[in-house]
Amino acid sequence: MRLVRSLLGGMILLATITAGALFSLQNSAPIALDLLVVQLPARPASVWLLGMLVIGALLGLLASSILALQQRTSLARQRREVSRLQTEVDKLRRAGVTNGD
Repeated sequence: MRLVRSLLGGMILLATITAGALFSLQNSAPIALDLLVVQLPARPASVWLLGMLVIGALLGLLASSILALQQRTSLARQRREVSRLQTEVDKLRRAGVTNGD
């Protein structure tokens, strides 16, 4: 299963690189970017678009990592609570057996 996942990931990476190269070849017209407070020098349109794609992907990865970390923290807290409650239930069962005799 791990081999299949690695092969699939490699194929997706290769397809992405190929698509990026073809996109870059088709969009080579230089464009200056004006961001209200900063004016960036003229670069090919493909550079700006692929750069924004990378920035968006990194921001998405950061956001999903934060959510995953929050869920992991919540899960750990709930597991500790379950463990504490299980210990309490075990104590009560032992006390009930001892007092019931």
